[in-house]
Amino acid sequence: MAALTANRELRHTATGPEIAFPVLTATHIYKGSLVGLSGGYARGLVANDVFVGIAAEECNNAGASAAKYVRVYSGGDFIHTYAGVAVTTVGGVVDADNSGDVVVHGAGSLCGAVLRYEAADTALIRFIPTGCFNT
Repeated sequence: MAALTANRELRHTATGPEIAFPVLTATHIYKGSLVGLSGGYARGLVANDVFVGIAAEECNNAGASAAKYVRVYSGGDFIHTYAGVAVTTVGGVVDADNSGDVVVHGAGSLCGAVLRYEAADTALIRFIPTGCFNT
């Protein structure tokens, strides 16, 4: 997978509270995107952004920064693709390296941990906003 170019539905067992973030200028965030902050403004996550959650809605901000806000689930337990995940990966920390992918820790933005192996390349992941951590 790669950065999202369309909305997607992510199955979940629990979601964190919704928080609205101001969106970066000329930015399109798709529903289901992993969301990061760039200079304090939300965008589809780019590796090494501060991870703040998963977009609960689509938001297309064609205007200036903060002209629109996007609602984000501030964490939660979501079924997500994770290339190479195995039963032995449970408990492992994961990073996001773009708005659509999670990868092994150390390759992007810290975003959570594997709770359960679901199937080949699929896991239940507990997403945790990392804005409160110094990494």
